[in-house]
Amino acid sequence: MLVETICVSNILAEVICMSNMLVEVMCMSNMLVEVICMSNMLVEVMCMSNMLVEVICMSNMLVEVICMSNMLVEVICMSNMLVEVICMSNMLVEVICMSNMLVEVMCMSNMLVEVICMSNMLVEVMCMSNMLVEVICMSNMLVEVICMSNMLVEVICMSNMLVEVICMSNMLVEVICKNMLVEVICMSNMLVEVICMSNMLVEVICMSNMLVEVICMSNMLVEVICMSNMLVEVICMSNMLVEVICMSNMLVEVICMSNMLVEVICMSNMLVEVMCMSNMLVEVICMSNMLVEVICMSNMLVEVICMSNMLVEVICLLK
Repeated sequence: MLVETICVSNILAEVICMSNMLVEVMCMSNMLVEVICMSNMLVEVMCMSNMLVEVICMSNMLVEVICMSNMLVEVICMSNMLVEVICMSNMLVEVICMSNMLVEVMCMSNMLVEVICMSNMLVEVMCMSNMLVEVICMSNMLVEVICMSNMLVEVICMSNMLVEVICMSNMLVEVICKNMLVEVICMSNMLVEVICMSNMLVEVICMSNMLVEVICMSNMLVEVICMSNMLVEVICMSNMLVEVICMSNMLVEVICMSNMLVEVICMSNMLVEVMCMSNMLVEVICMSNMLVEVICMSNMLVEVICMSNMLVEVICLLK
């Protein structure tokens, strides 16, 4: 009867404060839900007892009560069991939005992974905290979460730690294929090594013109170019190829490996000077009949011909 009596009186607050036994009595009845809803003081009383964990587990209505109080932060910090309770309710989204302390609490538990997967609103909450970087590093499941949301692209751009995260997972290759990757690549030198680790770079390069500038900023491009035949077409699509070729001697060998060199040479006058700086020009001339027209277009070929005895045989064959 004590339960019904408590519900009828506003003095419930003072009575509860006077006796610790009321905690056990409340746990024994389903009416506890209504009593809790009727008084804000019960929040403080519940915080004073470890039994709150069991009470919360017994009722779904406590979810609404928890949302009505700022003290929930302290309660959550006091018990690991609340993690499971939070996972059982969709209202967690609103609770998380109401408190910055929940970020630290979530970082203390591996269950955060499941919670993140259950709600799209967590994306916005994660954007509000720098701690997301540490959370991402703590779980392999975040790979799937990243793939599920476009907003994570902006979050990734906000942190230098993304470099380590990318290195930890092969699935990020698909995420990198998004259009925002261009800005991310520009922000980090470590992405050069990551790019070299994946064959999908070919498609990524084809999707963006900004990669031309990024490629020019790294000496590792030589190895990347050697790994893919598709880069030949990409190189032909940009006027910046002239500067790239000048920066590396290895590009001479790469150019020699493709028949498209004829079109590339025709597209740029600077290639004449680059070719003159290398003895490999002799082999290149021997590989293509179209070079006859290119040779006629430049006065510098006089010096080149004089520098090599092999050109004598080539000229004789062309005649």
